Amino acid sequence: MHNGKEYADKSLKEALLAFSQGKKVLVLTEYDDGSMNIDNMEKYFTENTTFFVEVPAIENPEFAKALADMVETGKRQRPVPELKDLPEDEPEEDLDEEPEKKSVDVEEHADPGKACPPPAEAGRQDGRKRGRSSGGQYR
Repeated sequence: MHNGKEYADKSLKEALLAFSQGKKVLVLTEYDDGSMNIDNMEKYFTENTTFFVEVPAIENPEFAKALADMVETGKRQRPVPELKDLPEDEPEEDLDEEPEKKSVDVEEHADPGKACPPPAEAGRQDGRKRGRSSGGQYR
């Protein structure tokens, strides 16, 4: 009991009803990490709070007509091509089939006596990558 008042666990419906009747309602939130938080329900329901409640849709014939007119106008301005006017599709590649391999004459393109230079991103001779610190500034 706190200041002559006691709080009891209630369902959401009962809590909202009590809040709407002007009673103080506390909200206990339990988080995945095991921590908890208690807030006054007033924190969630202030004067500048807007509530959106699901309601049955009401058919608006003016909107439906305006939408249909826009669609029709768009079709006249940019007609949809007939299927016969569309270009033929290119045949798709068979992904299971191996691509045709071209043969390369190694003797023509490379001198076996010369080694290929390492790629630009290769490490230095001491094994470290280029542009990377040795970590010495952290010692």
